[in-house]
Amino acid sequence: MKEIGKLDITVTEGSLHIEGYPTARRFVKLPAEPFGQKIGDLRLHQSDLIFCEQAMQLFGLHLQTSVENQSNENNLMNRTIFWIAILTKFLGCFKKSKARMRLEKDDVFKDSDDARGAFDYFEALRDKHIVHDENPLNIIAVGVVLGESNKIIDIVSLKLQADTASSQSDAQNLYNLITHTLKYVALELDTSLQDCFKFLNNLESDDLEKMYDVKVDWPNASKIVNQNRK
Repeated sequence: MKEIGKLDITVTEGSLHIEGYPTARRFVKLPAEPFGQKIGDLRLHQSDLIFCEQAMQLFGLHLQTSVENQSNENNLMNRTIFWIAILTKFLGCFKKSKARMRLEKDDVFKDSDDARGAFDYFEALRDKHIVHDENPLNIIAVGVVLGESNKIIDIVSLKLQADTASSQSDAQNLYNLITHTLKYVALELDTSLQDCFKFLNNLESDDLEKMYDVKVDWPNASKIVNQNRK
């Protein structure tokens, strides 16, 4: 098994050519059952989690810089952009999807009540604050400015928003959850790959020959809107 990011791949008319396998004759598609779908889904989760881990490291640099420089509006904007992207991407691995199986938080964090409690907090933050306005972290106060004899001077709307992207303890807790989940997925993926090797080695040569070649069909705008990944 090759390490992530170690393959040189070229695509010609939808067909894939992978360097590093000098004796290879074909690259065939692993059937969805019993292992193809699971391995693909775990690999997608792994890719998302690696992104989150790397983004958290950059986020930590922005957070440290803002503390040292007593913060400013640009630093807050940068931190908030990272924070929203990381929370959305990480928690998306645990959300129901038609494209891939989701990770189950009860399985990932079954050995740590503290980790599960931290996860529930970030999930609520993502669901009820970042994606949907369902809690008081965003407050809109609309009022009328009155002058003498109740003369209407202006109508003012004030947005009061909690800064959820400046807590070093929250950042560390989220980073710990991401790295823990990444280790869980890596273990699940390794187990599935080993089981898949055993399964494939027990197949007849004719069964392997009947497998379809892997093809790549990059989606256009219409497919992005109307079609789920298969």
